[in-house]
Amino acid sequence: MAASLLQDLTLLVPTYNRPRFFTRFLDYARASGFDMPILVADGSEAPGAETNADIIARHGAGLTIEHQRYGTDVTPGLRVGIALQTVGTRYCMLCADDDFVFLPKVKEALFRLELEPECVAVGGPMIVFTDNPAKPAPLRVHVAHDVTGPSALQRIDAHMVQYRPTFYSVFRTPAIQAAYNELVQRICPCVIMVHSQGGNFGFNAALAAPDKVRALIAIEPSGAPDPARADAAALKDIPHLVVWGDFIEGHPLWSRLAANVARWQQAITEAGGRADTLDLPKEGIAGNSHMLMMDRNSDEVAAVVQDWLARKGLWR
Repeated sequence: MAASLLQDLTLLVPTYNRPRFFTRFLDYARASGFDMPILVADGSEAPGAETNADIIARHGAGLTIEHQRYGTDVTPGLRVGIALQTVGTRYCMLCADDDFVFLPKVKEALFRLELEPECVAVGGPMIVFTDNPAKPAPLRVHVAHDVTGPSALQRIDAHMVQYRPTFYSVFRTPAIQAAYNELVQRICPCVIMVHSQGGNFGFNAALAAPDKVRALIAIEPSGAPDPARADAAALKDIPHLVVWGDFIEGHPLWSRLAANVARWQQAITEAGGRADTLDLPKEGIAGNSHMLMMDRNSDEVAAVVQDWLARKGLWR
């Protein structure tokens, strides 16, 4: 049973220009008999990603590794968020390339999650070693405390306060989506607006409660449902707006992500719905970063979105 459970856990390993640490991690994983899929979210500068690919070839024998490469302009948090959207296993866990996880304890966490369906994450002590004299102590131990609550949303919110031990918890992969769905049930009917890695969660929350969502606005979403696996017809009565800022075209990662979103928009349209695209540069609004709401022209962008809502009868 333990072996089959490990196959249902994805270990997500973010890395960035640290071949020595990454090599050490793979050697440790191989020596420890890691049997779970390992997803490497690599944001290394050239030729770092090629170096890591070579490290995987030389040190990853016997391991199941998927190597995802990201541009250096993709922040670590966004990189992890995008990678998580590709996880297909029931459980997931994060481990930085300079850290270690203990396989017997990971198995214990998986057993706990199997035995307690209402539990969304299981963590344990996190031990920090350092030889940096500027640090307060060479050895520190952070312990996760049990979190209870009537909903996944409340439990995840309370659990995330315990940052360090949470970072290395074993999570039930669908739990975050369940929290989004609960939030919609709690506060809607409403218009949902999501940004970046929140895009896929927002699209799926609308799928789970189409009667609760009046419209959905996605600001540079990094993901969307797969039309082959999700029924876009359920959203035919929900107007969608996808907003793209500058520098999307020609960017290797974002061009691919935008194409995935466009396929979902096309599926909604073919099902009889409406999924509009607001391309800001084509509207004469240029120079935006990924954080459109923090750019100097954010009021101008907001005005265009507000005008779209007004035309849908959702703003007055």
